[in-house]
Amino acid sequence: MRLFVAVDLVPPVGLVELVGRLPPHFHATLRFFGDLPEESVGRLVGAVEAAGLTTPGFDLELRGIGAFPSPRRPRVLWVGFGRGREEIERLADRLEAGLAAEGFAPDPRSFQPHATLSRIRHPAEQAEAVRLLERGASVSFGLQPVAEIAVYESRLAPGGADHRRVAAALLAPRG
Repeated sequence: MRLFVAVDLVPPVGLVELVGRLPPHFHATLRFFGDLPEESVGRLVGAVEAAGLTTPGFDLELRGIGAFPSPRRPRVLWVGFGRGREEIERLADRLEAGLAAEGFAPDPRSFQPHATLSRIRHPAEQAEAVRLLERGASVSFGLQPVAEIAVYESRLAPGGADHRRVAAALLAPRG
């Protein structure tokens, strides 16, 4: 099973107006696994639940459009986070600790808090990407509550990935 853990996001109207079409499943990935054996799902869900129990819900501000690997050579456009960034980083750290306790190998990449907007696949898309980076670099797209995290299975298809929710865990009540 090709799995990942994510925070679901609601596409803000202002972001949709600026960018146009967003991915059908708009989310912030906390950890991507790739293929895992089905028998490891229970341990994965246990780690997700433990991270949820120890992390209070929070508000997350979607702020600023950026690009990987760089704004000069955009291959992936993303929206970053303002208020709530520290909380989502703590959530990712707690998830990583829980995964280690369940025997999962550490993620070789450091957590980069963001939500993917689009992938740049053709040179013709470069100019539009640069325009979006210039117009949206410091724009706030508002706050939204984060109250749960979820495990998804990602199935690759010719039209893109299809995501199916496998499990979810509520975050702890706000303090």
